[in-house]
Amino acid sequence: MFFVASKIGWLIARPSSLLSLGVLVGIILVRTRFAKIGRLFVLAAGTSLAICALTPLCVVLIRPLEDRFPALSPDEIQNPQGIIVLGGALKVGLTRARGPIALAASGARMTEAVALGYHFPNARLVFSGGSGDLLGTGEPEGNVAKEFFSELGVSADRVIIEGKSRNTQENAQFTRDLIKPRTGDRWVLVTSAFHIPRAVAAFRKAGVEVEPYPVDYWTLGERQDYWNYTFAPSDALPLMDTAAKEWIGIAVYWLSGKTAELLPPARAVNAGRIPSQSVR
Repeated sequence: MFFVASKIGWLIARPSSLLSLGVLVGIILVRTRFAKIGRLFVLAAGTSLAICALTPLCVVLIRPLEDRFPALSPDEIQNPQGIIVLGGALKVGLTRARGPIALAASGARMTEAVALGYHFPNARLVFSGGSGDLLGTGEPEGNVAKEFFSELGVSADRVIIEGKSRNTQENAQFTRDLIKPRTGDRWVLVTSAFHIPRAVAAFRKAGVEVEPYPVDYWTLGERQDYWNYTFAPSDALPLMDTAAKEWIGIAVYWLSGKTAELLPPARAVNAGRIPSQSVR
């Protein structure tokens, strides 16, 4: 039920779609006896849409998420039991239609996970991702992930595929059930930088202590970001949608008890790491 509600809710709440619809409804109402209300719709929705598209508001929202945990190099990580990479990085439908494996916008999750796998040859490589299809009839992303790892030369006996999860909470729970982590185990969690805070909180709630390994950044982490997204609607609106979806997800997960922390702090997983210095 939660999965279906979240899917439908996001179709309605997506800022770019919601505000565009508000402008359209306003224009229609202007032609009716509700013209005054229509003009208010056009003014409010149009102004909000312009702010989202022409200002760096998207950067203000996404940067705290991407900066929550620092980017790491493999040399900063002690030998882990395994590397967990979350789904959302592969286009299953396009892969099946065309043949070659198609990476989604978050494809860096996969490539970086494989790179880590080569750096730690004894670590297991765990992929967590099923089908995000609302009706539950789509092919699991895990099927394509298995093929991806094979094509890049990762030995099949190192790979664990979790292909039932449909959201981040299920990623954490179903992965935990497969890997059965023990106290003191080190697991590296690879996902997009904006998604790392919610993912870490979900895995910690599920009882899996993970070392965050953010990838797939949208921003540079510099002042230049604010100029890059100013007067750039084609870049700003997708980022605004991404940031809004993630903040809503963070709030809903926390309020519904799916995470114990709104924004999880970095804490020492490897000996010698100082959590208070890991958060920017």
